[in-house]
Amino acid sequence: MSDKERKEGLVREILERDELTEADIKEQLKRRGISFVNRYNRKYSALVAVSVAVWLLPTLAEVSGLSALEGLSQMTRIRFPMPVLVVSAALFVMALVLEVKVASMRRRLGGLDDAHESLVIVREGPYAVIRHPGYLAEVVYFTLLPVILSEWIGFTMLAIVYIAVIAVIFSYLIRVEDDFNIAKWGDEYWRYKDELPAINFLNWLWNYFKS
Repeated sequence: MSDKERKEGLVREILERDELTEADIKEQLKRRGISFVNRYNRKYSALVAVSVAVWLLPTLAEVSGLSALEGLSQMTRIRFPMPVLVVSAALFVMALVLEVKVASMRRRLGGLDDAHESLVIVREGPYAVIRHPGYLAEVVYFTLLPVILSEWIGFTMLAIVYIAVIAVIFSYLIRVEDDFNIAKWGDEYWRYKDELPAINFLNWLWNYFKS
């Protein structure tokens, strides 16, 4: 990659071409590997599916009654008090609302009428506070799901393993998406990255009131 491409980002060259339709632009992005969904989504989805299966194993073992899984069906269940369940459910709903909001914003403001691919950096709403509000929402509702469903799907040590795996997955995705966006938008995204935290909005609040 040349110095110019690193500075301006790979999208700039596509935008400088005349008479490209929305479909043409998406195809150019795909050909140049500037599609985060195509590059990472399958791997991410597969890892999440495996971690969900791990969380569900004790309950599946209990329901199936298979002797080979008897040890899993007898794993110790953790039960949560009602206030924890209520707060978890409220946070889960808030996270879903946030996810819907940021997906709508990406579709409306990203330049391609697409919730996943965009030509511009969205900086409004939650994106004015943190760089990855969508990942924050997903971390919250994926990790709270075993707590909310613990009355029906036993919360065991494997649920904790699931939560840990989800945290690692999203930590990885945040890092690689930042690198991806730097290649896509160049210095413009570098400045945005320097200005805002990834998902820690408390850090943004601290800097806001300190300034």
